[in-house]
Amino acid sequence: MIHVPLIDDDVIYKPAYTIGQAARFAQMHSVTVRRWLLGYRYENHEMQPVFGAVNLGGNDPELMLSFIQLCELVVANRFRQGDAATEILGQRKTEMPLRLIRDAHKYAREKMGVDYPFANLRLQSQGGHILHEFEESTGSRGDLALDAGGNWVLPGIVSEELEHFKYQQDGSVAE
Repeated sequence: MIHVPLIDDDVIYKPAYTIGQAARFAQMHSVTVRRWLLGYRYENHEMQPVFGAVNLGGNDPELMLSFIQLCELVVANRFRQGDAATEILGQRKTEMPLRLIRDAHKYAREKMGVDYPFANLRLQSQGGHILHEFEESTGSRGDLALDAGGNWVLPGIVSEELEHFKYQQDGSVAE
């Protein structure tokens, strides 16, 4: 587990982490973090932000993430690396498509009624069921939810990450 020190521990929504810091904590490249948060366009290719419209403090290029946004980034990256990522014989590991993670995040936000569903205690307790509903409603099979003897659970790498967080009474991540 990586311990993420809070810069301003009394407000989880206050911008506190640079893109570079967030990338180190989430074990990602800073360019990837920026693209996931802001989306991008390059020639004929366009990618929408993974988390929809996000409010990042500061002025470009000094964009800042809040602690709760950092937690969502970490969880989304664990989904990307999780059980749906598979080995293809003779090739490197394939990752869960960002489109699927983006759509699942939007669905969970609406279903749970919270702005940051990937940084909420309900994801840990009900996420397998919620994301299974998402997969059924979209006809996708992305292994966001796994069948554990008739119970729907999150991929192991995601569950392990969520267990590292401490939560506030309203369910949002505290540290």
